[in-house]
Amino acid sequence: MGAGDWLDIPFLKFISQHTSAVMGVVVSIILVSRSVEWALGPGWLQTYAEYSERAVLVIIFLYFPIRVFYDLWQELKSRGRKN
Repeated sequence: MGAGDWLDIPFLKFISQHTSAVMGVVVSIILVSRSVEWALGPGWLQTYAEYSERAVLVIIFLYFPIRVFYDLWQELKSRGRKN
């Protein structure tokens, strides 16, 4: 099974939708975090906000590839049953 078997238009559309969603979430988290840090000023609450932002971004960047590979696996399994 080559790359041409699973790189089709619906799959590329699926990947682009996931990528757009993740990028939107990342940008919004960064903007909200910077706004909160600016509003809070220096202190322990700003440090907490900074670490929570990093934790959320790590979770997103870990979840995204796992979800994409899971969906790819499901797609390949369903195509195997059709043939």
